[in-house]
Amino acid sequence: MGAAGDKIAMNAARAKIGNNQGIEYRYSGNNQAKIIDFYEIEVNVSKYQLRIYKEDLGKTAMKKGWGGVSELKKKLVTLTSPENYQHSNIITLNYRTLEEKVFLFSEEGIKNPVESLNSYFDIREDIVDVKRRVPTDYPDLCYLPSDLDYRFEFVLSSIGEGVAGYLMESLYDYKLIARPLGLHPDFIMRKDNDTDILVEVVCGSTFKEIRRGVMAGMFYLMDLLSHFCYLSDKKFEAYVVGVELAKRNEFESFIVEGYM
Repeated sequence: MGAAGDKIAMNAARAKIGNNQGIEYRYSGNNQAKIIDFYEIEVNVSKYQLRIYKEDLGKTAMKKGWGGVSELKKKLVTLTSPENYQHSNIITLNYRTLEEKVFLFSEEGIKNPVESLNSYFDIREDIVDVKRRVPTDYPDLCYLPSDLDYRFEFVLSSIGEGVAGYLMESLYDYKLIARPLGLHPDFIMRKDNDTDILVEVVCGSTFKEIRRGVMAGMFYLMDLLSHFCYLSDKKFEAYVVGVELAKRNEFESFIVEGYM
């Protein structure tokens, strides 16, 4: 495509989105215009403080799974109701920061996180290629079919992990020291020389999708703490960060702060 063709493609893209500001045009190898919405993403943060007792950890260490720990399960069930979280603040991040954090914190890499995120919302909003319901230039392995409702699970997890990492840094000033792959926890961060932070991340498009993951994530962390607290003099705290990709430019985050 020559200069004239590029100009036509860009004008067509502008016509599609109207007069919205904050649009950057990128070009792929075949010189097709790519639109990236780089409005700031607002993340509405809500928190829940969970006191962890050593007796809970003792029960967790002795009995795997939920069997025999009904009291602990009853306590953790409160994490599944959004009404139990207290709204804290609103954090904003632009797409450049989001890309940096996805590369740093996500377990599965995405070459172009923001383009993938917008492609995901294009499908949810029936904007792109409605007949096939998938972007025409996406490889087959980049989506999972389910009753013609295509879900970009890897996009949800990678974007959510990037957002979660950014929140842990900006809200608490914690520093990443390890990112385990295929293991729990998702992040190991450091508060100070005496305290390490274990972080689990749960991602989804609605709170209904992530609520059970939030509860299970805290149980995983308590299982780890049940071993660490008896083997080390170091202090540990456990956080579960739920990230709900509610809208293209507005996410919800539910953070469980577990402390002893």
